[in-house]
Amino acid sequence: MDLDMNNKNLKDEFENLNKDDPDFSKKCSKLIKDINEGLCTILQLTEQLKGLLVDPVPVNREIGVHVLTMVLEEISHERISVAQINVMCDFYADKLKDHHQIIPATLRGILALLSFNNVPDGQLRKLLDSLFKNVPCQQQQQHDRLNIYKILKKSLENSAAELLEMDMDFVYGVMSAVDGERDPRNLLFLFHWLPIFLRQCNLGHLREEMFEVLACYFPIDFRTPPQDSNSISRSTLASSLSDCLCATPDFAEYCLPLALEKLSSSLHIAKFDSLDILVGERL
Repeated sequence: MDLDMNNKNLKDEFENLNKDDPDFSKKCSKLIKDINEGLCTILQLTEQLKGLLVDPVPVNREIGVHVLTMVLEEISHERISVAQINVMCDFYADKLKDHHQIIPATLRGILALLSFNNVPDGQLRKLLDSLFKNVPCQQQQQHDRLNIYKILKKSLENSAAELLEMDMDFVYGVMSAVDGERDPRNLLFLFHWLPIFLRQCNLGHLREEMFEVLACYFPIDFRTPPQDSNSISRSTLASSLSDCLCATPDFAEYCLPLALEKLSSSLHIAKFDSLDILVGERL
């Protein structure tokens, strides 16, 4: 596939291909190679994908975003400038408003952008504002919800100061995203990350509401599927949840009564988990 950036329209290359087709991956690999070798830029590629990206049919727009995301995930970091990242952040923030079919590839694209170390000031907030406003987390598929949580985690790792300036907007956005999560894979990811979030962010007037979002899981009611040695265990989830409930002094006034209440439960797991909080040097 010879990319003549003056007249090439990549819609013709991709619109009739299934994403699982080997030719699809080969064409994406060629695009990645061309950018890494300096034959074109990510912005030129975006222009050549325009026929797909603005197509009135959602499945074609999804293909366009999928191609762009696959390229972003693999190109060398030296081949994308701050100015180009700025444009791509604007693009992906806008794509979060698009049809639900486009959202999975868009989330992956944002994760790819966050892997670069030179995201311009202000763009992270723009991405998160659009994410919180346009993508109801719990209405997404399991893996897409996980990618949202990864975006939140990566954002805090990369730009804690910028997110802390968002104050309650970020806290409320995180709380709303995780509220109602039921998948054990996602919960384990959250229970490992949320203690960091809780220690870094001022919960303010949302501290009780944030506690209740987590307390609804206590005690963990989960059975490991039989004969699945790679599955998540109840004890792992329970221990990680306890870390969340005891992660910040803001939760102390709510956590102690909860543990004492569950200690009198007839359920053995509730007693054990309560004791873990009360005598496990957590409080």
